[in-house]
This record gives sequence, C-alpha cells and structure tokens, in this order.
Amino acid sequence: MIYIIELVVQKQHRSSQVLKGIPSILVQDGQLNTKELAKNHIELEQLRSLLIAQNCFSLKEAKYVILETSGEVSVMKNEEVNSTLAVLLIDEGRVEVKALESIGKTEEWLLEEIRKKGYEKPRDLVYAEWSKKEGLYIVPYSKEINVQLRIDG
Repeated sequence: MIYIIELVVQKQHRSSQVLKGIPSILVQDGQLNTKELAKNHIELEQLRSLLIAQNCFSLKEAKYVILETSGEVSVMKNEEVNSTLAVLLIDEGRVEVKALESIGKTEEWLLEEIRKKGYEKPRDLVYAEWSKKEGLYIVPYSKEINVQLRIDG
C-alpha cells in the first residue's frame, strides 16, 4: 500500500499535495495569518509555544512562521526587533487576568493602553503581549492578510 501511494505521489503532483499537504505560512512579513491558523486548528497559545521552542519569545520577533508538512515550525526572526520575553495579555479578544496580575498590572491599565493605541475593546484584538523592553504589542482583527503567499506548489 505504501509503495503504491509513493508511486502515485511521484507521478502526479496534485495527489502529492492532497496526501502530503503543503506548508502553511502562519506569520507573513510580521503579520499574523488568522485564516491559516484556523485552517490548521492552531490557537495563539499553541503558536506561542511553538515559537518559544524556536527561541522566539515574542510574536513581534517573528517575521515569517511556516508550519511544515511534517508538523514542525520554521521561524525567520525579524532582525529589527530585539529579543525579549513577552507576556500574553489578550488572546483572541479575551483578557488574560492572571497574566496581568503576574506583571503587576490591572485590567483598567490594559483598557487605557489599548485605547491610547486607538482600539475600543479587547475583543477588537486578536492578540496583545507586553514586555518590559518593548511595551505593549497589539494585533487587531483588522490586520488580516489578503494575499496568501505559497512557498510550495
């Protein structure tokens, strides 16, 4: 059976994509690709764990993140951003209260900070993280990627 599948994959490119899959770009040029995350059933907390395993401790650091067909993640870091450990404060519109408490901040502080950046409510944001060096980094739902870059096929 495996031999037959390998023959089919080698002879027909389309069947190869169906059977083996194609890499997915989860972060493209520093922008979070929520459609690819949803398509691959990856939550932001899972993405953060995958990034940390690649020595990328902040989403702001990631220029490109590719989910390979093997299930591994490849990360190209943004060289313009300093490496720093960030704390997840907003995950898909939900405020992470325990994370706020761990850095000595309140929900009122967070709401004021996101208003300063031009957003009304946490539910307008896909993601927000905070670090001592970089401060608050926000990814709103409105920053969707419209053009999907394909690196294979």
